[in-house]
Amino acid sequence: MKPMKLPYLCNEAIPKAMLTDRQEQFCKEYIIDLNATQAAIRAGYAAKSADANATRLMGNDGVKERIAELMGNRAKRTEVTADMIVQELALIAFMDIGDLVDSDGDMLDMEELKEQGLSRLIAEVSTVENTKMGTKTRTLKALPKMQALKMLGDHLGMFKYNVDLTTKGKELNAPVTHINFTINHRKPNEKIEAQK
Repeated sequence: MKPMKLPYLCNEAIPKAMLTDRQEQFCKEYIIDLNATQAAIRAGYAAKSADANATRLMGNDGVKERIAELMGNRAKRTEVTADMIVQELALIAFMDIGDLVDSDGDMLDMEELKEQGLSRLIAEVSTVENTKMGTKTRTLKALPKMQALKMLGDHLGMFKYNVDLTTKGKELNAPVTHINFTINHRKPNEKIEAQK
C-alpha cells in the first residue's frame, strides 16, 4: 500500500480556493499597511502568537500569491505604478529648497508653486501674526528629504542590511538563536601576519 500524500504540507502552494477564511482575511489585512504581525492580529490570530503566525503565513506560497494578486488588483484600481512612486520620491529626495522661495527667502506664492509642480514638496505652511509688531511670518516645512533618499536607496538595493554569514543563500531549517564570532583587535600601524 502506497503512503497517502497529504495535500499542501509545508510550503507547497495552496490554490486560492483552498486558503482558509482566516488566511484570506490575513491577506486582505496585510495589504493595508504591510505589517504582517498586525495583519495576523486583525485577521483573528492570537496577539501572543501573532508574530510566529505572521512569519508562517508569509512563508506560505499560496498566501504570497494571494497577496501579490491583491496588490496587483489595488495597483490597477488606483492606477498607481511603482514608477510614479519612485518619481515622487526622487522629486522629494532631490528637491532644492531654493525652488520654493524667492531671492529674499520669502516663500513663493502657492499658485506659482502649484503651476511648477513644487507644492507637492511642502508638508506644512503655518502663519503667525504679531499684531503688536504688525508682522506676519509664514513658515514652510518641506517633506523629509533624508527619508525619501533612504527609501529610494532601499528600492534600488543600494543599502545592504542583511549579511548571510552561514547559509550561502540557502534557507535554514531551524531558527538561528546564536552566532559566534571573534574580533581580533590590533594596534594602529601593526602589521597583520597571515595565519597558516
